[in-house]
Amino acid sequence: MQLHLPHHFQKKRYTCGPASIRAIAEFFGKSISERSLESCVLVTKTHGTSRKNMTVLLASVGLQSREVRFGTLSDIMDALKRGHPVIVNYQVPKYEEDHYAVVKGVTPQSVYLSDPSRGKHFHLSRSQFLSRWRNTRLKKKYTGWMIEVCRVE
Repeated sequence: MQLHLPHHFQKKRYTCGPASIRAIAEFFGKSISERSLESCVLVTKTHGTSRKNMTVLLASVGLQSREVRFGTLSDIMDALKRGHPVIVNYQVPKYEEDHYAVVKGVTPQSVYLSDPSRGKHFHLSRSQFLSRWRNTRLKKKYTGWMIEVCRVE
């Protein structure tokens, strides 16, 4: 299953969250600029966008979200089958820093991402993705964090 998502490169080092939200908003027919999302006090140059503020920003553009901690590939695939894009926080190869991207598809071999810094067709093997689907910055460590996004009913 693959969703046909628009892609937007992030304009600044710390705007992967707003760029991911912009792509999903466009997928649902909403037009919003990365700059308007960034201008919210919820995005900082030091830390980007927190997980909590990602859900707040999604709601501000009229989208509903469901946060999942300790998610699995099955959770992602189920969301995609429902036609719902999924934002994940993972470790970028080479840099080992927290980064948001949108999962657009999962195959038996790979996870395909619309990554705001790496491009529309970036992919990792399932094992690479699973080993990188974690945070490093927070005091409370976690794996498998995701947000499933859908229209407000």
